[in-house]
Amino acid sequence: MSFYEILLILSAIPLGIVSGIFPVIGVTLIMITFYVFLSSFSFAAIILFWIVLKISDQFGNNVSTLYFGVSVDMSSIPLLKERQKLISEKIIDKAYYVVSASSVIGTTISVLILFFLLNVNLNTSIFLRTESIFILICLFFIGSIFWKENKIITNVILITLGCILGSVGYNQLLEMKILTFNYIPLYSGIPLIPTIVGLYVVPLLLFAEKLNFDDCTNKIKESNYKIMNTFVFLSTLFGSVIGFFVGLIPLVGSTLAPNISAYLTNKMSSSSIYKIAASESAYSAAAISILLPLLTLAIAIQPSEAILLSILYDKGWGVYNVDVGFLIIIIIICVITSIINYLICSKIIQKYVMTIKQNTFNIMLIILFFIILGNVYFLGSMINKEMFYCVIFIIFSLFGIYLKIKNISVVPLIFSFIAIEYFFPLIMRLYQLYI
Repeated sequence: MSFYEILLILSAIPLGIVSGIFPVIGVTLIMITFYVFLSSFSFAAIILFWIVLKISDQFGNNVSTLYFGVSVDMSSIPLLKERQKLISEKIIDKAYYVVSASSVIGTTISVLILFFLLNVNLNTSIFLRTESIFILICLFFIGSIFWKENKIITNVILITLGCILGSVGYNQLLEMKILTFNYIPLYSGIPLIPTIVGLYVVPLLLFAEKLNFDDCTNKIKESNYKIMNTFVFLSTLFGSVIGFFVGLIPLVGSTLAPNISAYLTNKMSSSSIYKIAASESAYSAAAISILLPLLTLAIAIQPSEAILLSILYDKGWGVYNVDVGFLIIIIIICVITSIINYLICSKIIQKYVMTIKQNTFNIMLIILFFIILGNVYFLGSMINKEMFYCVIFIIFSLFGIYLKIKNISVVPLIFSFIAIEYFFPLIMRLYQLYI
């Protein structure tokens, strides 16, 4: 590997951290921006750049989620959900240590599972079978019904509403228009990002409690709270395994993995630390497991991964380019990257904690501004629908604020909104296979 390729891979660390701290950017946007530039490097360097970028983005997102309470990534729901409890218990600094350590462990375990599955030449396509994905999404819907922040009847109503909203548009399978009212922008459906930002992010910021950094940075005696104990490690191990296999669900796997892991952990313990350890290790594992279909079947199941695969295809890449030596390099790079990211992000928090304390509100407003600007206006302008995106954002912001005032969690609605797009095609596929 050349000197310039090493520089390329190292550059993914700061790019990923910035991408995570400022959700407006995202891994997909970075891959699109560097598309032409990356094409001049080797297969190995391009893949490693994406892996390092993905891992670094997660660490940056942890900083944004824990210390600002801001994230547009639905995989951060377990962390956001436990955040206020961590603040009240004055252990948010310890929580960052746990989520970072869990990310390192989750990444390590995931790459070891990946290495084993690839090296023994198992039939990995079983994880992508229609039946497997259908069963997992059905379990996800069942879990949403029992989302404990709402009553069951409320969850059923929210899930139904989410399914209706997610079905809006022209359905190619049924060859019919659903609730479009002959309005052309609706033919492609209700856009996901403005909907999530309006329903979830805006109410979250408007009703967020102020974070007391004096309390968060207080040290806790080891005798009173042993933070990294056996149960935390077991939660991390559990989350890693769950996250690896759930992460294989196309498009929604990395979103479901941490939420399912946190939900199952909650059945065993109410500890916030255990739940965030399980969810963060699951997310890290899911971020790695999506390499399994990529390296064995040349199938991308995430947007940023699709950009990566497109770049590789342009250079004539194929699964035959993967060998044991390269898998070992992936393992080493993943572990080293996780450790470096933890050290960098920890320093960022320690160095700028007073600045953050004094300007928390202003920083949150700036982040929200860029989220709206990038994920609503500019994203809409790319397809000449900026006004439509803005209207959708305003409507769902008002609806999200109303639900927040009524103390109703929007999570079941958002999950069903995302999942229904893939649920009906799965039913049609099963119908073709077995009936």
